[in-house]
Amino acid sequence: MKINISLKDSLFIFFSGLFMSATPGKWGELLKSYLIKELTNEKISKTAPIIFAERITDILSLIILALIGSYIYNFDSLSLIVLSVILIVLIAIIANHSFGILLLEFIGKIKLVKNYVPTIKNLYNGSYNLLKTIPLLNMVLLSFPMWILEFFGFYIILSNFTNNISFIWSGSVYAIAIIAGSFSMFPGGLGFTEGALTILLINKGLVKSEAITATIIIRIFTLWYSVFLGFIILLIYQKKRNKGFTHLFNKLRNSME
Repeated sequence: MKINISLKDSLFIFFSGLFMSATPGKWGELLKSYLIKELTNEKISKTAPIIFAERITDILSLIILALIGSYIYNFDSLSLIVLSVILIVLIAIIANHSFGILLLEFIGKIKLVKNYVPTIKNLYNGSYNLLKTIPLLNMVLLSFPMWILEFFGFYIILSNFTNNISFIWSGSVYAIAIIAGSFSMFPGGLGFTEGALTILLINKGLVKSEAITATIIIRIFTLWYSVFLGFIILLIYQKKRNKGFTHLFNKLRNSME
């Protein structure tokens, strides 16, 4: 994206964004774009596509991993295939610059969004650059080991309750539950992810209390630990820049008014 930022600041901003990871679709992580704007004066519309690309590659990676497990364990994979097709079509539309420009010209004729066309163009151009074939493959390949580590964490938790569950099975159902939560658009997928995971574990033979306990533990360490870590890092980062936590949220509130 050709944004002049140090690795240290990038790390601080990335981890600070985790504070908003329990928002619907994790879109609260646009906080990262605001922090970049404060630091570099880059427009939010220029950096927002980074968050969009993160979400696309996260879900794409999860779907691929879930499909592998579905094939091995004969899960019903129709919904996953449909989601895969939708994502591929969306990426293809964004990656086709000529079609994208035509679409933006059409959108520009709509009175309700006419004033927002420059911002939409910035968002599109950033998304186009990030979702080209090579950057897209790089991001998907990078997200694989991250998700596999989460799968392994879930497998370790389950191994305390039963020896009847394999790493691949536990990873597959975990991926399916996270996907269900993501598309629910509830904050952090709350309710949907936990419900799907608990039902799948009960169907596998765990008693209800064990399934609920395993689900709560994995969600604490993958969702709420991230939120807590992001809060601490954000406090440290704001203090480092001599800007308090209250200052940040007052600025965010003013920008939305």
